Amino acid sequence: MKEAEKILAIDWGTQRIGVAIAILEANTILPLSALKSIKDLKNLIALEDPDLLVVGHPITMAGEESNNYEFNNFVEALKKQITIPIELFDERLSSKQADILLGGIDKSRRDSVAAMVILESYLKKHGQKY
Repeated sequence: MKEAEKILAIDWGTQRIGVAIAILEANTILPLSALKSIKDLKNLIALEDPDLLVVGHPITMAGEESNNYEFNNFVEALKKQITIPIELFDERLSSKQADILLGGIDKSRRDSVAAMVILESYLKKHGQKY
């Protein structure tokens, strides 16, 4: 597999799907508009053509995998509908960090900024420059 040049990060929620994109060649990470459905996400994936999806994985504060039935269904449905690689990545405290970045005021952007936080953490862990 070639090294990823464009990565899409997802902060899944029952109401909205927060999305952020990293374009590594341009050293850029941007939050995008939150989406309402897996269909909207599939359309965005087709439009942006990322090399990798990083999906925020709900982990408990004790570091254990949470058994979230809806999240697991979302990931399985996504795997059936797309062909690019998907990596799950610990999303603990990403929403709290998003609230701090937004000054706790703009809740409408919270999910996509949380996706940006997940993506930044993922890239740092893997030694990627952006």
